[in-house]
Amino acid sequence: MKACCEQENRALKTQMAHLRARDPLTGLYNRQHFMRLLKAELETERPALVKALLYIRPDQFSSIDTRYGPEDSDALLKRLAEEIEKSCDRNSVAARFGGNVFTLLVLSSTMDDVMARCQQLIDAIGKKVFSPGGQATLVTLSLGVVELRSGIDNSNRAFLLAQAANQQARANGGNQVCLDQAEAEDAEAAQDQDGVWLKRIRRAIQRDQFQLVYQPIACLGEDANNCQDVLLRLQSDGGEAIAPGEFLPAAERGGLMPEIDRWVIGAAFAKSAQRENESKPAQLFLRLSEATLLDDQFEAWLAHHYGDSRLVDNAIILQINEDDAARNVGRLRSLSDLCQALGMGIAISHFGVAPNCMQIMELIPLSYVIIDGLFLGNLNDEERLKQLEIIVSNAREQGVPVIASQVENARELAVLCSIGIDYVLGYIVQEPDAEIPDEAADLAI
Repeated sequence: MKACCEQENRALKTQMAHLRARDPLTGLYNRQHFMRLLKAELETERPALVKALLYIRPDQFSSIDTRYGPEDSDALLKRLAEEIEKSCDRNSVAARFGGNVFTLLVLSSTMDDVMARCQQLIDAIGKKVFSPGGQATLVTLSLGVVELRSGIDNSNRAFLLAQAANQQARANGGNQVCLDQAEAEDAEAAQDQDGVWLKRIRRAIQRDQFQLVYQPIACLGEDANNCQDVLLRLQSDGGEAIAPGEFLPAAERGGLMPEIDRWVIGAAFAKSAQRENESKPAQLFLRLSEATLLDDQFEAWLAHHYGDSRLVDNAIILQINEDDAARNVGRLRSLSDLCQALGMGIAISHFGVAPNCMQIMELIPLSYVIIDGLFLGNLNDEERLKQLEIIVSNAREQGVPVIASQVENARELAVLCSIGIDYVLGYIVQEPDAEIPDEAADLAI
């Protein structure tokens, strides 16, 4: 009886978590959940992709609402939501932001591709006949688009720019897409801001003003490893911890990523050695930039410093972004050979986005693959879930454990567990912290 009650309670919690993330009318994500996803995406580095926020409104909807009433208007919004969701691929997330406003978070290869997709959505809606109140009605859309570039460092600013672009599209007559006009001004301002950031970053390297924080990676099976995702913060003069999304883009453009990566690796080696001396070992996952992967001196530097650190095998796992790995397979293979010799591991992060992701797993001996958080954005989608199951199946054949990142709620956790995901990373486990927990993270399913 007790086990039955516990199972019912877990099912109820899972259902409640799902409902909290969804808009009850359309089934799309709601505003709160979408803003969390947007915030997380702004903090995620994707050098090979552009990211865009779309703000979508049907034109002259107030007249439709007045003419047909709330019930038929809701039915129309539900139909629009279905069409918007159809336009999403696995790198897109849709939400009903509120009222008659929809939002889309899109990843693509270029902004031209994003704008083309916007126009395709406008054309698709314009060709359909809707029937509120049983009367044929044509509906058009206005889309505002903002590229989530380096000058946009928070979700509220991104939303306001996309909203302003949407207002411009409507002012121009509607039934069109408008890219935010602040882009040129922001680009110039960002260039000036880069100079400020580069000075601060150089000073931080010299004065040890960086800080490592740790987010536990929980095993869904039986594993004693205390796995920790290592994140970087920049300490301001006032003691504020600045997130990497604010300063790393400038560091990339200014060529400082190899220096930052070496600082992180050195600090992580020291932390790992300290934990081992205290008999509290932890496996640390460290991000490695493409600039460092291409640095001719890095492998010699790594071999020297790892040899001095005298760490146990697999204490350090180097994470390589999937896009960087796909572009530099030869370099990655060389680094992988070195890591195997040293007793370090290699993981591919943001896994599942590139079309050749399976080939990377076959060509490079990997310790882990980390599924891209946006890829997990809609586990209700049967096609997306099937793709995820294929990745997990192929990884199991290769003997590579799979980590799911940016997991937020019990429902996502239950689905991931059911398809064989080995580890999860996200706020459902724990928020990042300056200290490493003494025990490995554990999640009861």
